[in-house]
Amino acid sequence: MAHFPSNIDPTPSPPAREGAPASRLLERITDAFLATDAAGRLVHANAGAASLLGAPAESLAGRNLLTDFPGALGPMFAPQFLNALRTQRSAVFEVEPGPGASDRWLEGSIYPDEDGVSVCLRDITHHRKAQEAGRKRTRAFMALAEHATDLIQRFDRGLRFVYANHATQRETGLPPMAFLGRTHTDPTLGLPAPLAALWQQEISAVFQTMRPREFKVEHEGPQGTRWFDVRLVPEFDGAGRVESVLAAARDVTVQHRAEARLRESEERFRTLSVSAPIGIFQSDTRGLVQYVNPRAQAIWGASEAELLGAGWMDRVHPEDLPALLRGWHAALLAHGECQLEYRLLMPDGTIRHVRGQAAPLRDAAGAVTGTVGTIEDITERKRMETALADSERSLRLALQAGGMIAWERDLRSDVLRLRLGGTEPDGVLGAASGIPAPELSPAFGNGLRASFSDFLQDLHPDDRERFLAACEDSERSGEEFNQEIRLRQPDGRIRWWKVIGRTVPDLGGRPGRTLGMGLDITREKESLERLAHNEARLAALVSSASDAIVSLDAAGRVILFNPAAERIFGMPKDEMLGASLERILPPKARERHDHNFERFTRTGQNPLFGKLGHLKGLHRDGHEIELEASISHASVAGRSEFTAILRDVTERIRAERERAQYQGELRALTQRLLEQEKETTRRIAEHLHDDLGQTLCALRLIHESGMRRLAKEQRSPDDWLENASALIADANRKVRQVLNDLRPVLLEEVGMQAAMENELLQPYLAGRKPETRLEWAAGDASRRWPPQVEYAFFMIMREAYSNTLRHARAGQVWIRVSGGETSLTMSIEDDGVGTPGLDTLVRPGHLGLVSMRERANAIGALLEMCSAPDAGTRISVAWNRPGDEAPGA
Repeated sequence: MAHFPSNIDPTPSPPAREGAPASRLLERITDAFLATDAAGRLVHANAGAASLLGAPAESLAGRNLLTDFPGALGPMFAPQFLNALRTQRSAVFEVEPGPGASDRWLEGSIYPDEDGVSVCLRDITHHRKAQEAGRKRTRAFMALAEHATDLIQRFDRGLRFVYANHATQRETGLPPMAFLGRTHTDPTLGLPAPLAALWQQEISAVFQTMRPREFKVEHEGPQGTRWFDVRLVPEFDGAGRVESVLAAARDVTVQHRAEARLRESEERFRTLSVSAPIGIFQSDTRGLVQYVNPRAQAIWGASEAELLGAGWMDRVHPEDLPALLRGWHAALLAHGECQLEYRLLMPDGTIRHVRGQAAPLRDAAGAVTGTVGTIEDITERKRMETALADSERSLRLALQAGGMIAWERDLRSDVLRLRLGGTEPDGVLGAASGIPAPELSPAFGNGLRASFSDFLQDLHPDDRERFLAACEDSERSGEEFNQEIRLRQPDGRIRWWKVIGRTVPDLGGRPGRTLGMGLDITREKESLERLAHNEARLAALVSSASDAIVSLDAAGRVILFNPAAERIFGMPKDEMLGASLERILPPKARERHDHNFERFTRTGQNPLFGKLGHLKGLHRDGHEIELEASISHASVAGRSEFTAILRDVTERIRAERERAQYQGELRALTQRLLEQEKETTRRIAEHLHDDLGQTLCALRLIHESGMRRLAKEQRSPDDWLENASALIADANRKVRQVLNDLRPVLLEEVGMQAAMENELLQPYLAGRKPETRLEWAAGDASRRWPPQVEYAFFMIMREAYSNTLRHARAGQVWIRVSGGETSLTMSIEDDGVGTPGLDTLVRPGHLGLVSMRERANAIGALLEMCSAPDAGTRISVAWNRPGDEAPGA
């Protein structure tokens, strides 16, 4: 359509050809204008027309436009001119650059009348070039989108599909044309309502904010459940408005599943996952910091107060600060992102390298109010880069494995051309392949070109035939192929790649090139291998465990029931999976289980978690099982799981009960034996005192009477009579000693202190006695305790002191006694050589340490012994009346 000034009627009536006002008006028009008579002779041409015809305006009058300027207005002008003159109807035509014509694109309008023809020509070169550039960009986009592995789609302001690539069909089962003109909520697309609502919400947000957005979606398609990372990018028109939104969805299913399962496995073994440290900051439009997070403070080595405002600049290296500020201001003015690397000068003189990235922060009206960004400490990375390339400090380390590589194979020349991220890098493929540039294999050549044959040499032999077959199938059918292959690196290591490609025809319709994308999946493969190893190890551990292992989900259903659990409960695994735990609990325990489970779901607390306790289980045949249980809770992949390790201790508990019963019976027997011993010794002592003692006394009196008679008669006694006197005295002494051993009379009649003091004075052991101290607490000397308690303490003191005299070779012995109304304690301590194996020492008629322990047990007292070489021996005994708290407790 020709362009007319606003004050000129654009209707197809011919403009006036005479008159000065009209001529002046036509001269002011920037478009070319000319008029001819019916024979094609020029009657008027403005400056624009003269320039177009290449002749001065004053020389054009009367010249024939068709014969004198053939082709000047393009090959279509003459037929259009003659037809308009014949039919008296206006016409529109275009003039393309070419031989004989202008080097510009023109749009012309022909207005015929009876006197001739008027022609208006408008320069549309800029418009056509813009259109051609747009078409080229569209073709380039289509070429990349149609062969991309990602799902690429475009939406208009009505949130309708205006484009969907072939990858969309692969994931949805619907052809791209089925999407055009529809929204996500269209029932024919079959998307779940929540997923469709999420898409529309995110796309609407891009139109509203004019900023890209990223989110993750889960989609159920022909290939099953898939996960996608989605990035939405706004596309602007010439006026700076968002006219459409471009969406790219990358399939991250393998990575998502591997990472999720790996996290789940690692969470079960309670390992740690480590994330990269990132600092976060926010500043205003002047560069004054308003907020820094703790990690940024750690990177700067300064507090938040020191960094706020302009304080952050104090640590920036003076050589880097000007460039940093210039880059930041330039990005802020351009409303774009800024990413810079610079140095920090720390107080101790060390240098720290950081990488900062900042983006403009806008208010609701879209005005820039400041920036928000991240700070990453890359000091270690810089150190590694320097170590790898001393001659070039700017050489980067290979970026993370798993970067995308675009590749193109020319089927005629067999040349393999590689691109990183869709562009040709400066001879470095390592950023995507994980291989530093100096170590690139021959298949990668200089990082740009190589022969396909060389590439095949680096391909794993087991993958070569399969990959070639996939390429040949694509050449024949034009269908996409998807292969996982292994490439050998110069050092012999193998890296896994996922390669997707499709053969496209040349202009003649024959297979010309194979285009595709490559993704390094080495880490994913390694993660899967580790996952398989961990799962195998876990399965082996669970299967071979001798204890029952039972896991429940958040609903209380059994999700794990190992072979030991089957054996202990007699329940098959198939019957227990998905069932409630109540099936293996006695009726009385089910209510407590329900209470604890409900308490956890309500409060997050359970008294059984993390503890070792006892509970009862129910065997399939109905008998109850004694169990020792340890219960734990874990969150696996965001889901609560409860695991119980159950040990069948039925036999052990039965044995413990029998042992406890036996010990009680033994203790009662010991008590009876000690009482019997006391009674027996008492009765023996009485017999010795009443019978033998009296007999010896009578014999002694008779003997003394005979001796006195001999003395009166002045006769000398025979030697045997004198010896008999000595024997009678010795017999009396031994009887008294035996009586004291058997029945400590002072203990019954006076008390423990007198009995102990008397005992320490008895000469029943030969040899030198050590210095012995008997210490009683003030006020306790006259206190009395139950007879069986006093008797036990006295006998323990006697046994311990006897052992000390026999074995300790001590210089000093301390005996300390103290007590109260309901308690009594005693300790016997010496400075001797120590008595290892004291519990094996035995006095005739006694049981050594065993006897002392049994006497203590019989009255419910606690006996302890401490002995070491050259450190003496200490024996202590403590008694408390039953029902009273022990001293010091």
